[in-house]
Amino acid sequence: MLGALADVKVEGDRFTMGENWDVTLHAGRPGSGLSVQQVTTIELREGFALVETSKGHRYVIVDTDLHAIGQEPSKGERTGRKAGFF
Repeated sequence: MLGALADVKVEGDRFTMGENWDVTLHAGRPGSGLSVQQVTTIELREGFALVETSKGHRYVIVDTDLHAIGQEPSKGERTGRKAGFF
């Protein structure tokens, strides 16, 4: 799943997200969800994943609880028309 993301550096079981992307990881069990925003690295270990964010937060998540990863261009990389009138 992690290899399908754009601009990801892979070093063994450690995945480092590209600087131009905002990555959100979704995990949880029925009735209890978790969304981790601004993910910078994910390291896969036996039975769990160690997740680090740009704010320095660290999460340890059971690997079977991971179910989705969202990726979008970071705010500085987004293009298009700004909201409002001309």
